[in-house]
Amino acid sequence: MANPTQNENEEFQEASNVPIPSISAETQSNKRKRIHEGEKGDEPTHTDEPQRIQEKNVPSFRAFRKLNVKLVRCQQHHMYLNKCKNKDTIPKTLRVNIKPQVPDTTPRFLIKWETAHIEFSRTLIGLLQEYWKERCENIKTQISDMAEDLNTNTEPAEMELITNLIERTKISVQEEIQNPKRNT
Repeated sequence: MANPTQNENEEFQEASNVPIPSISAETQSNKRKRIHEGEKGDEPTHTDEPQRIQEKNVPSFRAFRKLNVKLVRCQQHHMYLNKCKNKDTIPKTLRVNIKPQVPDTTPRFLIKWETAHIEFSRTLIGLLQEYWKERCENIKTQISDMAEDLNTNTEPAEMELITNLIERTKISVQEEIQNPKRNT
């Protein structure tokens, strides 16, 4: 009968003799083949729709994208505060916990004190709702002004590309807000 350590050594040698496929060989099959100058005419070129935004429109596009991201975040704040007001809940950041600085307190006084805290928090929610609503409206007017400017300065195909990019950005920001990454 063979020694157990000898069997393990034989298995190890057999396994170590098997060639390991190269990682670069696997990835090379996914790479595009280089086209030599003589072969360039074979491929169809797509010049109908632009793949990039023209250099002169890039600053406008970035500002337009930034405003749209601001609008999404602003709308999120406004919707959250509306939800809080409709459900009559107070966000943790707006809860007030001030202790009365009086020597003798009665239960009736403490109830009034807590009621005042709740009313104050509700007032803060109303103020913040008003702020975010006005801010959303301001951003919407800026976006519409910038969209008109872009429409006059860009070709329709490029404007469609810009619109598609903006919509994708807005969707990704909404998903990011709804599903924040947790540091665990």
